[in-house]
Formats: sequence, C-alpha cells, structure tokens
Amino acid sequence: MAESQGERAGEYRIGPFVFAPGWGSSSEDRWSHRRGEPRLFGLFWVMFVIASVSATLLAVRGAGGPTVERYEFAVLGLLEALVAGVCVLWPMVRLSQARPAGSVKACAADVAVMSIPILAVLLPVPLFTQWPITVIAATGTVLGAWMIGVSGVLAWALRSSSPGDRLAAMLVLGLAVCAAPLVGLALPAEAGTAWPDAVAAQVWVWCSPFTAMWALTRSPGNLVPVVDVGGWIIACWPAIPGAALLFGAMLIRPRDRA
Repeated sequence: MAESQGERAGEYRIGPFVFAPGWGSSSEDRWSHRRGEPRLFGLFWVMFVIASVSATLLAVRGAGGPTVERYEFAVLGLLEALVAGVCVLWPMVRLSQARPAGSVKACAADVAVMSIPILAVLLPVPLFTQWPITVIAATGTVLGAWMIGVSGVLAWALRSSSPGDRLAAMLVLGLAVCAAPLVGLALPAEAGTAWPDAVAAQVWVWCSPFTAMWALTRSPGNLVPVVDVGGWIIACWPAIPGAALLFGAMLIRPRDRA
C-alpha cells in the first residue's frame, strides 16, 4: 500500500504523471526503441502526412490562386509523397531497427497505423478535383497493394539481424519502385505528347506506384480519367506476392534469434 502511494524504484513523478517507470530496475533494456511501437511510428507518420499536405494542397493558394487544374497537380504530388513514404521511408526505418518479436504482427500493425491517415487525406479529394470516385479509390488501392507488397518483404527481412539480408531487401524494394520510372525516362515520348500521356496506356507503367499514380490520374486532353477492369487488376498486383510472402513468414519459423 505504501508503495502504491509513493514512488517505485526509478520512477519520477510530477503531479499525476509518472515518467520512466522502472528505469534502471533491471539489466534488460526496458526502453528500447521498439517498446513504444507502433505508437511512436504512428506519430511520425502523421507528422509526415501533415507535412506532405502542407507542401502540396495547402500550397496551392500561394501559387497564383486555386484552380481545379492546380489542385489536381497538388493531389498528384500528395499521392507521390505518400508513395515515397510507404515504399521508401517505411522500409528504411524498419530495416534500421532491431528485429521485432513477430515480424508479421509488426508489419500488420504498421499497415493499420499508416492506413488511417491515408484514408483521411484521400476522402476529401473529390472536393478539390474533377476525378471520379473510381479513380480516387484506385489510387488508394495502389497504395494498399504496395503496403502489402512491402510488408511481405519486410516480414522476411526482419526475421534476420544480418545487415546483408536487410540491405538486400532494401535493394529489392528500391528496384521494384524505381525500375519503371527509369525505363520511362529512357523511352522516347511520342511527338508532341508529354511523357505521362505517352506512357499511360502501357502495361509496364503499373510496375511502379510512382508511375501508376500518373497513369490513373492522367487522361488525353481535358477528358476525365477512367479506370477500366484491367486497370483495377493490374493495380492490385503487388498484393499477390506480398500476401504469399506474409503467409510463408507465418508458416515458417525463423531459424535463429540472433
């Protein structure tokens, strides 16, 4: 009873708040950077999303006045920033940390944390653009499919503490994300046609989320973009190998805990 009223060993109280309970009470590292996950990651992810919105949508008014075209380009920039966060920043952060107790569970928690802010910024998009709901839903599908794909790679990479394995995983993700844009820059555009319009109908453009966002939101002339059945199917392709990798990571136990 006396202990509940006073301070435990290593606790620092200021009014009703308790700071660092159990600090130094055991030899175990009780305050490793993984202990607060995924809350700490969720905080930084929300900050990243807010910064992306501020640099794109909120910057339209300072760029000569809001118009539908400018808002559409701003939303496209926001989508590309979200793609960079999902496919580059997220794996870079997780691959630089200690391995979690369960890699699949940790990836699932990260996906849940990232999905809520993404939905929060995608739902108001129809208020700023003339894109149909199907196009906006398709952009969310691309982000969701790539989250599953990246989760599959992370689930296997985080089973090992080897720097070589993690470097290989990051190289695979970097190649998967950047290969299509590099191919697009190498291919000549049609005469009198901008690069995104020239490649929007080509299948390889869906291999990267960066170029897939262009293909979904761009249309010839002033026509409204439309997503056909083939576009929906191709947009979901990263989820197939990602789900297979996640299923395999759940079935096959890691060989060591080094």
